[in-house]
Amino acid sequence: MSSSNGLFNKEIPKEELEWLIEDVRSIKLANLDKGFIEYQIKRAILKNPKILKKILEAKKHSELRRSSVYKKFIKEIRRNCNIAYGMFITKEYKKLNLYLNELERNPDSLEIYNKILSLHKSTKERLNNYDKIYKKVLDNKTKSILDIGSGLNIFSYPYINRAVKYYAADLDVDIIKRYFKIMSIRGKGIKVNLLDLEKVKFPKADVCFLFKVLESIDIKGHKNSENLIKKINCSRIVVSFSLKTLDNREMKFQRRAWFEKMLNRLNYKFKSFKTENEIFYIIEK
Repeated sequence: MSSSNGLFNKEIPKEELEWLIEDVRSIKLANLDKGFIEYQIKRAILKNPKILKKILEAKKHSELRRSSVYKKFIKEIRRNCNIAYGMFITKEYKKLNLYLNELERNPDSLEIYNKILSLHKSTKERLNNYDKIYKKVLDNKTKSILDIGSGLNIFSYPYINRAVKYYAADLDVDIIKRYFKIMSIRGKGIKVNLLDLEKVKFPKADVCFLFKVLESIDIKGHKNSENLIKKINCSRIVVSFSLKTLDNREMKFQRRAWFEKMLNRLNYKFKSFKTENEIFYIIEK
């Protein structure tokens, strides 16, 4: 993903970034990871570069807060945080640490895994389909997996039904590291900002998962998605998109025509299949 506009080469001063993060936080987003909020701030600035100049030139934070332009900017970031995070975690998400403690005592309990997977809407929706999904996208030659934007999907590991080396890339890697340690999984948690890919080198793996990631990183057009796909060093990439709107209605157009056109232009072979909630593309590079 290119940062040719220079926004990521010119860091936002630490002090300004800290109060931007605090301004974005609300009661609903109070426990949201700072790295995730920073990601959304930078994403919003890429869409509206003029706001960065306004922030840097402001003499007083209190004056900036009264600005209608700034208020709109913060409101948009909160909306994006809610769409990408707040609207998809369940009320039970606060039990994650409790379930991880249970998993440490009983690491072979599929019931505990399913409880954890039920804490997020996307992984909860896959619960009845993980067997089907992994049978379609993995084969006997699969020895390693790169999961980008992994979230709680790492806890679907038992459904893979084999020992694989697992690389999980996300903004927050603390849970990944703790889980891998509990289960002695060969792999690594990779902290990654998908808006600043020039600094990231993904490890080579047999298969890459990009589950419901691409539409959350595109800003203007689909160049970010294309750059990410091209950067991945895996012979097979599995991309998924939701078949439901945010209010849980079925989408009228379920195939992603823009994505299929992009793959054809790049000369990547692909096939697709659906579950009741997602469409999956299996891409051979």
